[in-house]
Amino acid sequence: MDDGFTRYALARCRHPVFHIVLILKTKAGTGRFGITEHQKLSTILNLSRRTKNRAHLAGFFAMVCLYSPVMSNLNELFTIADRETKAGHHKAAIQAYQQILQQSEAGSRAQHLAHWGIGDIYLNDKHYDKAELHLKKAIELKPDEPIYHYLLGCTYRYINNVEGALYHLQKAVDLDPSREQFWGELGWVVGYNQDVAKGIRYLKKSLAINPANPNSLRDLCMLYAMSRKWSEAQLCIEEAEKQDPDNPFIRQIKKDVGFFRSEFERLSGKPTP
Repeated sequence: MDDGFTRYALARCRHPVFHIVLILKTKAGTGRFGITEHQKLSTILNLSRRTKNRAHLAGFFAMVCLYSPVMSNLNELFTIADRETKAGHHKAAIQAYQQILQQSEAGSRAQHLAHWGIGDIYLNDKHYDKAELHLKKAIELKPDEPIYHYLLGCTYRYINNVEGALYHLQKAVDLDPSREQFWGELGWVVGYNQDVAKGIRYLKKSLAINPANPNSLRDLCMLYAMSRKWSEAQLCIEEAEKQDPDNPFIRQIKKDVGFFRSEFERLSGKPTP
């Protein structure tokens, strides 16, 4: 088998909009394939945001073609963790990740990937203190990985640590400004807690990347509603409908904004422009 080829491992996580592609490339001519020999490790992430059912990123760990016995065992453990996570067997998945932490080399990629997997499971299960612990360890091992900062920022948002959420969400955006989810999460936290106008700008950046993103659209409309800017909210919804006219989430957002507006008019006793 050629040592210089690029191997692709594609896995779908439990949440249908989470698709993760691992690209693992060996050094040409090494004759072996191990974590320390990877020339390239990149993730292509399409992330949904901020639902209480945090999506599972364990599908990321579908590693293939590992030659040495140690690496083959790690590959098997990652596969087990992936399978158990998708099946909802979180305790078994965490046990597999813990074995990876015990068997892999300190500071290796396997270590921060395992901490990521454990942290994401705990985040999904609302064990935010444990999620924080493992995501912080992942960041310590790989501080330039934006998804780790993003998930830690989400964790802090859920426990109302606004300062921590802002720091790590901003870090995620700084490391990768192309992700709509990063801008969207940051925009909501900024707009709801600090500066509505700035939050709106950030959410518009998210929608500029994907105009039909229902989460960013919802949050932008909510910030407009807080500012009583109903016409601006309506324009955003119309633009999203052009991009994805059959999206039920967009239709629901339209209904919600209409309800909020009618309730405001009822309570204030006067129509709004």
